[in-house]
Amino acid sequence: MTISVAVQTKTFLYSVALGVLIGVWYDALRALRRQTRMPRALQAVCDIVFWLVSAVVFLIFFYMTNAGQIRMFVFIGAAAGCGLYMCTVSRPLLASFCFAAGLLSRLLSAAAAAACLPFKTSLHIWRKLAVKLKKSRSTTQNREV
Repeated sequence: MTISVAVQTKTFLYSVALGVLIGVWYDALRALRRQTRMPRALQAVCDIVFWLVSAVVFLIFFYMTNAGQIRMFVFIGAAAGCGLYMCTVSRPLLASFCFAAGLLSRLLSAAAAAACLPFKTSLHIWRKLAVKLKKSRSTTQNREV
């Protein structure tokens, strides 16, 4: 099946945009990694998720634009788009993502602390009651002797 030059050009430009989107997705995960200081095992899971999502996006792209046919110029366009993104906009956008990820991390930590507060308070009360009960038992045992 032959594809006209106009359709190939349009597909190439879409693949460049796809490469930019994959670069943005990569930077979002990179910012999450930097701000949360996750363990290596979780980093590996993050990498696997990145590549699986990217592969699915590519497959959907091939299906939608080329009727499922794999064309080399699509990979070249995506690599060019990702490279263009990494060389131009990546650094300031990564800083923004890091700020947002840090803010989200702090908000989630504060929410978790607020959610745990009633349990901590009740545990503190139970401990005080246990200490008072223990003291009252020891004083009653001393009186019996």
